[in-house]
Amino acid sequence: MSPWTGEAAVLADRVAAWVIGSLAGHAPEPFDALAADLHRWQVAHDPVLASLVEEDGRIPAVPVGLFRDPGVGTAGADAPIVFRTSGTTDARRGEHRLRSTALYDLGAVRWARRCVPHLPGRVEALLEDPALKPDSSLSHMVASFGPARWHVRDGHVDADALARGWSGPAFVPCTAFALAEWLEHAPKPLPTGSVLMVTGGYKGRIRTIAADDLVREARGRLRPSAFVTEYGMTELSSQ
Repeated sequence: MSPWTGEAAVLADRVAAWVIGSLAGHAPEPFDALAADLHRWQVAHDPVLASLVEEDGRIPAVPVGLFRDPGVGTAGADAPIVFRTSGTTDARRGEHRLRSTALYDLGAVRWARRCVPHLPGRVEALLEDPALKPDSSLSHMVASFGPARWHVRDGHVDADALARGWSGPAFVPCTAFALAEWLEHAPKPLPTGSVLMVTGGYKGRIRTIAADDLVREARGRLRPSAFVTEYGMTELSSQ
């Protein structure tokens, strides 16, 4: 059953239609018109956002700090889905509460097919299992691409499992820090046809990774057939 009713349900249907139509080259309506209607609904239902709106009605730039305190959004504390930031730039983790991931999943899967049209069906993720870390939007997104094996436990890569490898091409999504740790174990080249995807910030609480050096080393050692990068913000549900 859809968590949305009334005007919210109509807006959700419009968003879904826009995602599908725009990727096919024929958006059903202008993006600005849809965004403006979404904004008006949010202002009517979220007092925090309403307090930030300019007198002339312009959509405000919302600082990510609002996802920590006092909190922005229309889904309350009892929301069934809560995604949290990794905390690499601030010890306090931001939150994004959702009533449903239906639109999130639709956008993620459709855009993945557009950006990586030959995405392998096999997923070998250097991420934590979403069953064990349900507040990870990244793990949730990757799980929507198909059955996956998860190679991070308690914040560290499972070097033994990765060393055993696998046969056939695979989609290998990972954070920058998981990839750096994996490279320390002298991994073998990936099977031909594999796609390596790196995401996440390069500035951590303990050390900073040089992005160019990491990419260069990953290409040289792992030799993926395709190397893609991804960036999303939990606060914006833009994974």
